[in-house]
Amino acid sequence: MMAQDPVKDTIDFIDGGTEIDGRTDFYVPQDLPIDKLLEKYNRRAFLAYQWGVWVTAWARYALHLGIMEIINDPDNVARGVSFVYADTDSIKTLGPLNLDRLNAKLRALSEASGAYAADPAGNVHYMGVYECETPKPYSKFSTLGAKKYCYVDDKGLHCTIAGVNKKKGPEELGSIENFKEGFIFTAAGGTESVYNDNVYMEIEREGRPLIVTDNLVIRDSSYTLGLSGEYKRLLSRIYEIKYADNDIIGLFKVKK
Repeated sequence: MMAQDPVKDTIDFIDGGTEIDGRTDFYVPQDLPIDKLLEKYNRRAFLAYQWGVWVTAWARYALHLGIMEIINDPDNVARGVSFVYADTDSIKTLGPLNLDRLNAKLRALSEASGAYAADPAGNVHYMGVYECETPKPYSKFSTLGAKKYCYVDDKGLHCTIAGVNKKKGPEELGSIENFKEGFIFTAAGGTESVYNDNVYMEIEREGRPLIVTDNLVIRDSSYTLGLSGEYKRLLSRIYEIKYADNDIIGLFKVKK
């Protein structure tokens, strides 16, 4: 809500339409000047656009710092740790990633700003530091893009796919080998919204007449695994680049 465009034009909907430049339009934007729209927005705004921009930017930067530790920390380089996947606030690597050096800096920042607290057991927790989310490494991992991956650990198969039920997804997938383009989730496929337009009917429910008009139905749906067009184009243009005299394991750059 914070980072939406603050200068949305007002649209007038016209019953029956109106003739504009030889065509019939059913809605007409008021085309108010941007400064007027911004002034109108600011009079009733309850969130700051800057908050959305800066919080998101700093969160992205913190994620970038963690990724860069793969090549900046000599310990990670020496052990051949390589980058596999990241989204929002997590990093997945081949090999155990050491973030102690970065965490020391992040912890100092939290202490300076008072962004820490002790739990009832007396353990102090700091905001912004990286923590290992699983005590044991994954035995298998596969991804088809952002928010679309699955893995196997000591507890079994897990799926994180936007639009697929986290509990039902692994059961329906069955095996990580099935995680590939074209696989269809039905039981775990979530729901979809369907618009029914130009509807007018009368039905009887509980002994009373019920008038049904245009409506929106939320119904069970399916989900088909696939790569987005953007992600396919990205993968097709990745080349390994030498950043130094020696190859740096796992570091890639998109060549346009």
